[in-house]
Amino acid sequence: MVHKENFLQDDNEPLVEAKFSPDGKQILTANDNGGLTLFDLDTSEKVCDLVGHEDMVMCLTFSKCAAYAASCSMDNTAIVWSRTDGAVIHKLVGHEDIVNKVVFSNDSK
Repeated sequence: MVHKENFLQDDNEPLVEAKFSPDGKQILTANDNGGLTLFDLDTSEKVCDLVGHEDMVMCLTFSKCAAYAASCSMDNTAIVWSRTDGAVIHKLVGHEDIVNKVVFSNDSK
């Protein structure tokens, strides 16, 4: 069972978004300063921090195949992450304004 305190970010910033993985084994949380954390729901332990955004995250999602996560932010970027280790797979830059929605296609591409 996961307890509320397990979902507080290290810097105790308020959470603004949370998304369960398709298999229900993990949850990805985002705080209002751009920090993301992936938690294992079986152990209630932090899997990893996902570092790459510089402002509040607007949206989180997982790919249908569950291998990837994606996020977008008020820093005008969207990032595709590896779900296993939190590594940045792609960082999409060049947007002129806030990116407020991110989705994967049905084939996870």
